Amino acid sequence: GGIASKEGFGDSGCRAADFGNACYNDHHFHFGYFVVAAAMLVKLRPEYASDVAFTSYVETLIRDTTNPSVEDSFFPPFRSFDWFDLHSWSRGVVPSPDGKDQESTSEELNLLYGIQLWGRVTQVGSKLEQLGATMLALCIMTVQEFFLMKADNLHHPKDFAQNHVTGIFFQNKVDYATWFGWKIECIHGIQMLPLTPALVLARSPEFCQEEWDHILSKLPLPASDPWTSIIITGTLAMINSTLASEYMVTAAVDDGLTRVWAQYWIRTAQESRRLFFSTTTSTTRTTLSTSTFTQLSTSFGSSVDGTTEKGGQESSGTDHLAQSVFLLLAFLFKELLDFR
Repeated sequence: GGIASKEGFGDSGCRAADFGNACYNDHHFHFGYFVVAAAMLVKLRPEYASDVAFTSYVETLIRDTTNPSVEDSFFPPFRSFDWFDLHSWSRGVVPSPDGKDQESTSEELNLLYGIQLWGRVTQVGSKLEQLGATMLALCIMTVQEFFLMKADNLHHPKDFAQNHVTGIFFQNKVDYATWFGWKIECIHGIQMLPLTPALVLARSPEFCQEEWDHILSKLPLPASDPWTSIIITGTLAMINSTLASEYMVTAAVDDGLTRVWAQYWIRTAQESRRLFFSTTTSTTRTTLSTSTFTQLSTSFGSSVDGTTEKGGQESSGTDHLAQSVFLLLAFLFKELLDFR
């Protein structure tokens, strides 16, 4: 069972309403916004941690997407998260010849970040915080390896890696597109929202520089297009805050963003990145030791053969089960050494 929107109950295939929520599609994308917002509210207004109706609502969303207990008879364990591939899959219960897929990795990271925050600010205990931190760390490692591609990526054909983002990552193929179109801004921008610290952790300075230099800087990026605000805050802000701030003076703001938050983000993103990528202590290792995951993901990769179609815009799906397991074992071995 689970928590599903009533919109779409009568639709054939559950695709028309709420992005297929009634058929359990994209829950790990959509529910993350509620979990993160709720955790922030409890941080600012601690009395909400004692509001049973409020906390039950939030924890039901967590149970729906990321239930860790086999004893919970109402929700399946880890509805979307694949512990072999170390990221989640969309599609719900609707079958597809190309298998399940993952598009907006940044929205999944937002949910896992929210679970970590919720465990920290409530009385649920440290186990939920540790679960969120572990899943977030592993997912970031996977996203950096297989979804956000630098030019030297070993897992995709070289011509496809030049796109720098995968688009729709199916189990059987990878398609440089989105479910709502083929605009370059959309294909890249869907990997940049929402703006939370989890996004900073996943998007390395080297990747952002390559993506901006090779793809995004060549786009028109008109001030009238709300996607421009996403591109600027999601990539340019990470590498050139001055230029990003200039863009945002006149850029139309996406309806999931505010100008105030965009400007604050621009002015703090590079410093946040410096702190995240340079600090490794016993505390940050427990919550998220990003430098460790970055080193692992660049040290233990190996190439996977693939084919390209449509002028390099589509590649066969990479069989990254072995890659993910090896990375996980390396990570766990490193953690054991650290604790000795």
